[in-house]
Amino acid sequence: MKILRQVFLGFLLVFTSCAENSYEANTVESTSESARLLSDKVNFIYSANVFGELEPCGCRRNPTGGMDRKEVLLKKEGLDVVNSLQLDSGDLFFGSTPTPPFLKDQWNLQAHNIVKAYNLLGHDAFVPGELDFASGLETFKSLVREAKFAVVCANLYYGNKLLLKPYVILTKGGKKIGVFGLIGADSALPEELKVKSYLEAAEKIVKELRSQVDLIIAITHIGLEGDTELAQKVSGIDAIFGGHSQSFLQTPLRVGSTMIFQTSFRNQHIGIYQGTTNRLIALDTDYSPNAKTAITELHVKNKSDIEALNKKNTENLFVEQIPTKKEYQTAIRCAQCHEAQYEFHKKTDHSKAYMTLVQKKQNHNKDCLQCHTLAMGEPEGWQLTKELVWNARTRPVNPEDFAKSLPRTTTENLGRYSKSFINVQCEHCHGSGNEHPFSNQAFPKITPQTCVKCHTEAQAPAWYKSGALNTSFVWGKIKSMTCPRK
Repeated sequence: MKILRQVFLGFLLVFTSCAENSYEANTVESTSESARLLSDKVNFIYSANVFGELEPCGCRRNPTGGMDRKEVLLKKEGLDVVNSLQLDSGDLFFGSTPTPPFLKDQWNLQAHNIVKAYNLLGHDAFVPGELDFASGLETFKSLVREAKFAVVCANLYYGNKLLLKPYVILTKGGKKIGVFGLIGADSALPEELKVKSYLEAAEKIVKELRSQVDLIIAITHIGLEGDTELAQKVSGIDAIFGGHSQSFLQTPLRVGSTMIFQTSFRNQHIGIYQGTTNRLIALDTDYSPNAKTAITELHVKNKSDIEALNKKNTENLFVEQIPTKKEYQTAIRCAQCHEAQYEFHKKTDHSKAYMTLVQKKQNHNKDCLQCHTLAMGEPEGWQLTKELVWNARTRPVNPEDFAKSLPRTTTENLGRYSKSFINVQCEHCHGSGNEHPFSNQAFPKITPQTCVKCHTEAQAPAWYKSGALNTSFVWGKIKSMTCPRK
């Protein structure tokens, strides 16, 4: 699986990972002629690189993002949505390409709900990125058919024809605005699609639009370097709203008469350009909804649909068929010999990992369960969320009830169960037990690299400094979580 969450580093860029490093809404005055033309009676609301996140996942401290919070922000700001132009610059539907087989059905479900959310928000235009094709061309086409907003791209071809319309002309605040889309040639796309020069496409579109509109806007998925080249080499574009490089431009970049905007990733910040003022506003708890709306109801339905899907779906179960059998004993069996270690483990946050999902109503979300349970999707692991815990007669039991009882369950009483895949447990760190102790199996040494499979910068920002892992800090964490020897 190729993860395409690229990061472009430069002196104009600032990055965020969680609300812990969140920025206050930053206001910068812009006085150029292009800024005046842009803001005259028209507000611009922009985003990019949402990565299929309909809502904050709930497993991070003070998580940002969420379509419901975006809805609250737009109402709180008192924006005239009718005269606002809402733009998205790609990588909206999925988090990686290709979609992992074990997550494909869930991600497809969420992608369709993201389209519904954008429809409800009155979104105007979108250019796809490579991740939007992660589930294949036919899935992408089905998403486009549901969209009430324009999906545009002037340099993406299927055979000899453009896959999408190259531009759309919208009327906002009494102005006619031409919006065209561009995608980069470095994008990993389905093989039947071809990308042609975005510079040549832009030259052609600008020439065609110039006599028809008051403003020409490019929404691009070519990265900040590509946006800069576009502004330098193609005149007549009033503004570029870009994505792909996940850049965080608090101040729009001015290149000639063109202004360039970008707004980070994961829907953590929403860009608003209004009255010559640009702001990147963090979607934190200040924007959590306190009333039911169509989008909050969509969130609730999304969770219930995921629960139903992951309780019964048996398609695309295995991420990889492993030739060597990988038997998981789970902590149920480990505790029978390692009682002191198990009692220690019960006092750690690792033993509460599943309950944090229950509390956030995300305990059927496979994106979260990848780290909060053991062996998801592996041949010897768990397949359906109703089968996370098994009793001694190898029948599934309710995992939520089991998780609630664990703090009071003695090692002896664990014998009533055969396996439990919930929580972060022994084999997360030590590897699968296989035939241990009836084998000479050597377990791998635990290092910071053992932890970062789940403790990524997005999930554990305190573990990182300037984008690099703080190994001394992580070694301290490992020491605090290390079981007693006896």
